[in-house]
Amino acid sequence: MEKFQTARKEALSRIKAADHMLTQTFHLIKDPKLLISVFSNVAQGAESTMETILFYDRMFNKIPPFHDSFPSKLHLFQNTSANLHNLKNFVPFLAKINDISEKHKKSPVEFGRQDSFVICDDSYGYKTLSAKDLKKIIDEAKQFYLEAEKITRENEDIFEKRIKDE
Repeated sequence: MEKFQTARKEALSRIKAADHMLTQTFHLIKDPKLLISVFSNVAQGAESTMETILFYDRMFNKIPPFHDSFPSKLHLFQNTSANLHNLKNFVPFLAKINDISEKHKKSPVEFGRQDSFVICDDSYGYKTLSAKDLKKIIDEAKQFYLEAEKITRENEDIFEKRIKDE
């Protein structure tokens, strides 16, 4: 299995897990701390979806090698693959995911409040993640995944035939 196929499989798994946690588990447990786990899964799913496209383009030598960090992958995606595959509309979504992830990593204080998870920063600013916000993020991650799947599956048969012929 090629790297892009592995990344695509991981992306689908993470996005499905996030959706299940939000729609099923969260409504049963009602613990706002679960929302950060939902976000973590959808963020990993979005990153794996981006990797799907990047590994696919790398396999065909359309892009240079890249570092394994979200900001590095996002920069390369924004400047190459997004243009190649007409996916520029997903760049703000990926930047938002990166921003929330960075705030979560650097946060000195986080807590659950009602149906939201609050991420605070050093300068008394905060970011709130609600179930409604996460539903929108999951929906956009699903759309991004479907576009990536369409692009990579489109030529997958041609690719596999080429490998068999060699």
